[in-house]
Amino acid sequence: MPSKARTASAPVLTLRQLNRALLARQMLLARQRLEVVDAVERLGGLQAQWAPAPYVALWTRLGGLTRERLTRAIDRGELIKATLMRATLHLVSAREYPSYSLATLDGRFGAWRPSGGPVLADLEKMHASVLHFAAKTPRTREEIQDHIASHLPVSQRAAKDARLRNWFLFAAVATSGLIWEPASARFEYRQLARFVAPPARLRRSVTPDASYDLVVRHHLAAFGPASVQDIATWSSVRVPHIRAALARIADLRRFQDEKGP
Repeated sequence: MPSKARTASAPVLTLRQLNRALLARQMLLARQRLEVVDAVERLGGLQAQWAPAPYVALWTRLGGLTRERLTRAIDRGELIKATLMRATLHLVSAREYPSYSLATLDGRFGAWRPSGGPVLADLEKMHASVLHFAAKTPRTREEIQDHIASHLPVSQRAAKDARLRNWFLFAAVATSGLIWEPASARFEYRQLARFVAPPARLRRSVTPDASYDLVVRHHLAAFGPASVQDIATWSSVRVPHIRAALARIADLRRFQDEKGP
């Protein structure tokens, strides 16, 4: 349910109805005929921690899918692999990547951050340095780690806490705006991840409100009916931003489940 606010007139959905709604929205009741980019957008992005996972996910949902169709979309830059929702790897469309990147930034920054870590603003110089370092040449994690060793905030260069040093590498990869090189996102990838700075078309300016609205709408379209907490858990977007986005959706429908108000 999109909100804790319930009304007596809100339709009640049974557990089976919720189950059927989810399967239908996830295109798991029947295979669909869609272009791969449209399908990825409709599904709110695809988990891509394991390189073949998006291929299997789309094969399950789309009729006549071949591996080459998804690979072509990745190679053409129509689909982007990056650290996004829940600070995990996802495949999203290039046209929606800027909004996903902005909306999930706070959640990514806070992920696994040990005590003593800096605030996000303190990483601006490191982010700029990393993006310049990977502007033309894709870089491995090891190369990025060596590069940031001399670009950490002065107060952190002597950090002896291994968790903090590892978090700085994560922050460089996950919060600077780096994306995966297309070749690393293909089905065949197994071990070597390489990162690159996004091209200008992926760095276009988007407003926070528009970004939160897109993420919330996609979650409801792909997984709804859903609660505020469902959306927050899936996206790592803060609850106040989610509630504000829901308030801006004019055609929002509200339901109850069998547990009542």
